[in-house]
Amino acid sequence: MKGFNVVPVVFIDGKKQPLGDWGQWHSKRQTEKDFHEQFWDSAEGFGIVTDYPNDDGFYLAIVDYDVKRVSEEAKAKGRELLGKFPITRMEKSATGGIHLVYLSKVKPKPERRYHDSHALELIAGGLLAVMAPSKGYVTLNDNEPTVIEDALGIFYQVLGVKDDRAEANEGVDSNLLEKWLSQIKAKLKVAGEGNQFIYAHCPFHPPDKHPSFAIHKIKNYAIDFHDGQVYSLRQLAEALDIKLEGSFEGLTSRLGAYRLNLVERNVFLLDSRGQPVFTCKLHVLNADKTKKKIAELTGVDKAELERKVAEFVFRANLMERNEDKNDVADETEPISILDEETEARINAEVEKIINAENQLAALKPHLDIVIVGEDDNKTAIYTLLTGSKFADLDKKQIIILKGTEGGGKTTIASTLTSFFKTKEVG
Repeated sequence: MKGFNVVPVVFIDGKKQPLGDWGQWHSKRQTEKDFHEQFWDSAEGFGIVTDYPNDDGFYLAIVDYDVKRVSEEAKAKGRELLGKFPITRMEKSATGGIHLVYLSKVKPKPERRYHDSHALELIAGGLLAVMAPSKGYVTLNDNEPTVIEDALGIFYQVLGVKDDRAEANEGVDSNLLEKWLSQIKAKLKVAGEGNQFIYAHCPFHPPDKHPSFAIHKIKNYAIDFHDGQVYSLRQLAEALDIKLEGSFEGLTSRLGAYRLNLVERNVFLLDSRGQPVFTCKLHVLNADKTKKKIAELTGVDKAELERKVAEFVFRANLMERNEDKNDVADETEPISILDEETEARINAEVEKIINAENQLAALKPHLDIVIVGEDDNKTAIYTLLTGSKFADLDKKQIIILKGTEGGGKTTIASTLTSFFKTKEVG
């Protein structure tokens, strides 16, 4: 138990009260002089600052069986669960509760949400942990605190409740996560590994004496001990400027507060927190059922969704061609990214336009999906853009758009040119 920052406390009306200003000890190591200059003459006990590690780099974490203001049912449940935690130092608190004292390699946060239902809390992450022989506190065994990897994880496991950290990579294929972990690990200053975690020196808060960053080897989330930030592997790669294998850099599309992301040939709809709420294969993204589901989740109107999905699928096709161009025998062979039903409907519609007496009139309903109004402009521009499909340079066009500011030139140009190979000048 040596090497922690310690604060003198008194008890007023049964409540612990630190003596003096102790805020600095959340981020600064106490010296022997600092320790002795505190108000120990008036103290009735001591508390350990739980969010600063000891000399070995461990964090104090206490499972608190708290019997104050809880139901008999909660007390019974908590008392039964106490026996499922690893054996460790045990103390009785001043209010009659039980403390299980641990040293955690991964810095835990405090957890109080299950006090009313289970009579259990986790004292950690910046809280002051009062211990025996403080006034009213008694040791119940001779054990030293047990060193564990992840106090918060064990707390959730014993209570049988959800560990929110494990949701960071929800929806991503496990084989892909394994590849990403190897990529990221190679870029970190790894200090060691435990059964569950890889420990590294923090890439965001150097220098650190002890490893202050950890990645779970199975659940693939990362924790920064300095600010408690939990990262998915994708978020961590972005922060470290690592391009992950099997992901297309920059292939994303905003849908209101949501966005579409492509990983290999899997499409993920992410919410504003970056968490996946829906996933599908790329080839079914343009199916009516898929678009209906996405519209329900995002609230984006039909015309906007049609345009965004069409653009996303088109860009995915182009990027996949670029990724695979060295492996494809015939680069002129089209890559099918649509389901058979959708592809059949598209082919039938193309045939109808080609054979129409007035091809521009037949094309107009499709242009209306991506650009509302601007009939003359969009028809003329689209017709000129078809020249980009010819190898003969004489058939290619230079298109200059003139108009007043805010008249929609950029919108119509960027939308229509996204379907063709073009170069923007000016």
